[in-house]
Amino acid sequence: MMCTATVMRTPSAVLCLLLAATLTLSTPVAVRGEVLKDATPTVVTVWYNATSGGFYATDGLASGKYAAIVNVSNTFNKTGWDVVTAVANDGFMHLPGEAEPSAERVLLAYKAVGFGEGYATYESMKASINNTFEGPEGLSALLSDAPQAQHWIEEHVRYMDAAKFESSAFYTQLRNMLALIDGMVAGYNARAPADERLDRMKLLMYNMQAEIGDIVRATSPAEVLDDMRQMMPRWFVDTHCSAFVKVVKDDIYFGHATWSSFNTMLRQYKTYAFGGRFVTMSSYPGLAHSVDDWYMTHKRLAVMETTNVIHNATLLRNHVGSSSVATFLRAMIANFIAVDAPSWVSNFSRESSGAYNNQWMVLNMGAVESEAMFKNMAPNTFWVLEQLPGTAPPLGITSKDMTSVLNTTGYWASYNRPYFPNVYNLSGTLKMQEEYGDFYSYKNYSRARIFERDQGSVVDIESMKRLMRYNNYTKDPFSLIPNCTGAVGMDDDGNVTNVCKPPYSAMLSIAARGDLNPPGNATEYGPLVRSVGHVNSGAIDAKIATWTGMVKNPESYTAHVVCGPTTDNQPPFQWVDGMFDPMPPTYGLLKLYNFSFVAMETPFFKSDVVDVVWWIISGIGIGATILLLSIVLYYNTECSVGVDEDELLPEEAEGLIDPQN
Repeated sequence: MMCTATVMRTPSAVLCLLLAATLTLSTPVAVRGEVLKDATPTVVTVWYNATSGGFYATDGLASGKYAAIVNVSNTFNKTGWDVVTAVANDGFMHLPGEAEPSAERVLLAYKAVGFGEGYATYESMKASINNTFEGPEGLSALLSDAPQAQHWIEEHVRYMDAAKFESSAFYTQLRNMLALIDGMVAGYNARAPADERLDRMKLLMYNMQAEIGDIVRATSPAEVLDDMRQMMPRWFVDTHCSAFVKVVKDDIYFGHATWSSFNTMLRQYKTYAFGGRFVTMSSYPGLAHSVDDWYMTHKRLAVMETTNVIHNATLLRNHVGSSSVATFLRAMIANFIAVDAPSWVSNFSRESSGAYNNQWMVLNMGAVESEAMFKNMAPNTFWVLEQLPGTAPPLGITSKDMTSVLNTTGYWASYNRPYFPNVYNLSGTLKMQEEYGDFYSYKNYSRARIFERDQGSVVDIESMKRLMRYNNYTKDPFSLIPNCTGAVGMDDDGNVTNVCKPPYSAMLSIAARGDLNPPGNATEYGPLVRSVGHVNSGAIDAKIATWTGMVKNPESYTAHVVCGPTTDNQPPFQWVDGMFDPMPPTYGLLKLYNFSFVAMETPFFKSDVVDVVWWIISGIGIGATILLLSIVLYYNTECSVGVDEDELLPEEAEGLIDPQN
């Protein structure tokens, strides 16, 4: 925000300016220097109409009994991330005379936050939803061939709508999250043309996108599945993410790189705050969760996952049940109500659908009180959970306190291969290893060996960043394709070699780049072609939470994030017509992704009265700011607060509003 003022040096002017400064800092500060993009306001205030039971939004920060405020920093073009902070008003949730807000009032606050987000981020939501549903490999095409999956999802939603009224913290939070989604639909539709309105089921499917592949596999006839695997492989062979926890001398790092289709790179760094409870996460427009998944919670829990693919078709068919709670909702429920790692695991383990089966890691940063504890963290500090379809052991949830492993080895690596033996065996991964070799090995898979080899090089935040962005596939022996059976590549002289050509893959590294592999089929890449060939998939970001960033400063969280495929040792990612067959939709995306890490700071929300001011003035004390403004203005000089105009993008600079107009 930029503000400029010039005044006369008179006592009355100074007095007026002190009053004006006070009002400016306590009321609509952001409106005075509001940056606009595509007519989407940076700050939206949401109000509740008790008569109609509905919500409406006004542009800019306001005071009074508003229901929620949503702040959007439109910095996607500049950093790769829009920053979305959605805060419920404590004064709205607490009715007079109530020690604690009622469940119904909190429910309204969640719906208000969703309304504000849908209203403020309408344009980016529209683009991201279209990128997910449209195209030959889009979600619409997938579901049109899978009516059984659509029916399963409808039953699933009916179950959750009924179960949400049961009395417990888990079901109360389920109810809250569904209200947030309902609010998002209403806020979106408040801006959408009548013929482009969003329905609730579509937004729920969009939020369930990571689960739908398993649901389709569990419900569709085998012959239909074979065709869909050929036509829409992204829903069946995509594996999500590299994750790494590292303990160094003076810090603990909690890093994650999302693997996804490149046309998902419309990004948000998002925080939801309700009183003293909040969750900060990497995310996308219109999602009520991360989907990456990477979170920081108000209880100083760092949470993330990598996907374990279920290769056992019988397991999916027999144990993926619609009378359950969606995985994305269980994660957010646990994020909001868990107080430590074991309670996160316990809450997430309830009502499993058996779809989207991951290895989850939960690190209680708050339980580590000082650097002296780094090598001897207390039991229950770090838990690992893996999910299989089913409910009774050895199926269902397998979890364990892995703090002792972190204490002993100093690191934990996760890379889409199950850790627990029952999960590895029953998921069908063991059978895949026996058939295809080390690509499916827990210990000998490429990323396992790279993490093991390079983990010792991580000694500070910069070396942690390098590891999470690492890809030197043409020179790293661990990036050689491990199984080239049936490949008949030729050498430069035209001689048949019966090895893969090229012999290495940019998918076999920490930060995969499927776009860098030349086009080819099994003749060039062997039987692993769908996983190691030229594919619309790779690591699209990196996020690193730290102990120092979550614990040392009691007023805020700081994390290090970067958007886009790695540029370490590799060229920046750039969209080129025809680079994939078929080409995916790319609404709202940038042509070139060439960003550096940025430090994201999120206030530690205790009460919204304090925190809204915190986030607007970025930690500047009100009294000190008023004093500084009065002194500067008294001497007839110019005052700038926040971002310098020279640092803004042209379209942002044009959106600045002169505070005197």
